[in-house]
Formats: sequence, structure tokens, C-alpha cells
Amino acid sequence: MKISDQLKQCRKAKGMTQREVAEKMHVSRKTISGWENGRSYPDVNMLISLSDLFGVSADDLIRGNRRGREQGNSWPPIYFHDYI
Repeated sequence: MKISDQLKQCRKAKGMTQREVAEKMHVSRKTISGWENGRSYPDVNMLISLSDLFGVSADDLIRGNRRGREQGNSWPPIYFHDYI
């Protein structure tokens, strides 16, 4: 899923309008529209703030639907007590 689609889906899942997201992020509604339509993209700091607002990880916003983890491409957990 594209970042633009993921942003729109997360916003709708939270029941927010573009204007509400824009106010919380201190940007214009036109900026949010551009992100959701793929005409522009949020920078890294904005992605982190958006992930906090939507309650998802930045990775989930970028990749969408935890694609890597679902396909088994994630790293296994590391337990430090195994190395002590």
C-alpha cells in the first residue's frame, strides 16, 4: 500500500477530517490533501508525528499493513540475558 493510501486510511480509521489532521499537525488542509493524493510527501519528522497521532508505528505508515512482518522478513527477538 502506498504512503498516501495509508495516511488516508489511518485518518479515516480515527474518524478525522483532513482539516482536523491539518490543525493538529500545524499545516494546511491542502498539504494533507497533497499527501493523501500522492502529490507530495511528509518529511521524516512529520511521519513520526503522524504515526503518534494515528497510534501506529512510522514503519506501518511507510510500509502499510506490516507487510514485512507478515511475510516473515522481520528480525527475531534478541534476549540479552542469553548473552550474559
